[in-house]
Amino acid sequence: MFRGPAALVFAAGLAAPALLLVRPDFVEPVAAWLFVASVWAGLVIAYLYLRDPLRPPLPFLPLTGFFYIIFFALPPFVISREWWSNGGTIEEPSGIFFETITSKTALLVLIGLLMLAAGYYAGRPLVRRAPRYRLPVAVSWPRLRILLWLCAAMHLTYLYLPAARAMSPVGQAMAPIGLFAIGLLFVAWYRGQLRDVEKIIYWAVLIPFEFLIHVYEGLITPIILLFLFLITLYWYLSRKIGVILTLVLFAALYIFPILKLSNVFIVQDSPTVASRVSDKMGAIGLAALLFSAQGQEEGSAVAGKNVAPPLLRRLALVVVLQFCVDQTPERVAYLKGETFKNLLTNLVPRVFWPNKPTEVMGQWFGHTYRILHPGDRVTSINLPWIVEFYINFGPLGVAVGMGLVGVLLALLERMLLQPEMSELEIVTGWALIFRLFYQESNLSLMLGGFITQAVFFLGFVWIAIRLFCRPSGTRVSPP
Repeated sequence: MFRGPAALVFAAGLAAPALLLVRPDFVEPVAAWLFVASVWAGLVIAYLYLRDPLRPPLPFLPLTGFFYIIFFALPPFVISREWWSNGGTIEEPSGIFFETITSKTALLVLIGLLMLAAGYYAGRPLVRRAPRYRLPVAVSWPRLRILLWLCAAMHLTYLYLPAARAMSPVGQAMAPIGLFAIGLLFVAWYRGQLRDVEKIIYWAVLIPFEFLIHVYEGLITPIILLFLFLITLYWYLSRKIGVILTLVLFAALYIFPILKLSNVFIVQDSPTVASRVSDKMGAIGLAALLFSAQGQEEGSAVAGKNVAPPLLRRLALVVVLQFCVDQTPERVAYLKGETFKNLLTNLVPRVFWPNKPTEVMGQWFGHTYRILHPGDRVTSINLPWIVEFYINFGPLGVAVGMGLVGVLLALLERMLLQPEMSELEIVTGWALIFRLFYQESNLSLMLGGFITQAVFFLGFVWIAIRLFCRPSGTRVSPP
């Protein structure tokens, strides 16, 4: 009955109550049980997906469920309250602080996950007639190969040109184009369709340079997301869960902590790109040396002090939710949809509205809730979707909002991820919607320009395939 990935999910569900043994004192006992229930809810979502014979080719909903497990349900069992502190003055405090993680917060997480699943499964019949994105059946692989490398080159050029990255329309276009090229070249590599020189360029140039720019900037999230994008494609192609788990565990327990620890050894910005890259590589080498020396007192102390708290604080979005529950509506009134207004303005491309207001929700949120110091006009605080629903409409907003998110996922999945689609169509759709599972930033930022982005990207791919790759040739996917 339980085999492969489904058996692992079932085993994780059986092991989940063991979290209660490590419950910190600041987590209410009922809250702990509700967080365990949230873990179960996320695992049930994954189990139902794996047991569905007509499941979509890529795990859009399960990934979203795992996002809420990792960032909301699990952190209360592994964080320390001392990692957050009250800044500012007694009269005007600033920062995120909390005394207790309450059952109300835990219940909001559970309701959010359950309503996400309910909206998704209730929405599937409603969107059954939605149009699906289709590309020409016959595609010339030699021409498609050229298109993919051109897209990859455009994406790398964009990443390394600060002037291009400063233009948001270019960024909206390049994000899915980059994943489109990287994803399909990965499929071609797996299928043995790349020449030897192309394999070298892909693994020794394209992927390292994709990672290098983010390492250079000290950003781990884009690296993790690209890694996860490739992992999901590998699972889609091979269904080898053992290899995937090995890679994920190695990255989570060794690679990502080293990258995080390396930031400690960068004292100041170097004057040139070359010197900064050199400093960063040296910092990574030192971090790897110290992190590997777990048996030595110095290595263990440095790794323990500088890796775990920053990483776990970064994961603990549940603390942001708890802080907002404590503050709303007692100190900050429910916003009644105020944060959603930018959804309308962000729908209009900046090319048609040059003076369109800039998205500053992270600053606004940070100052409204006094998370930021009053003089801080640079830092942006992420506003996760479930938190945004709560600060606008309370618990009812979480229930209704997450239900609507489930319907949205069902709609996008119906249009872009269906088993009968070709690999070219599936990777194209996945490149567009993949990042939507990572619901860490506010809705207007992630969805405001999505329609424009989708129209441009899907139109670009369709036109490029139609005009440049149309002549009969080898299909990307087998018939």
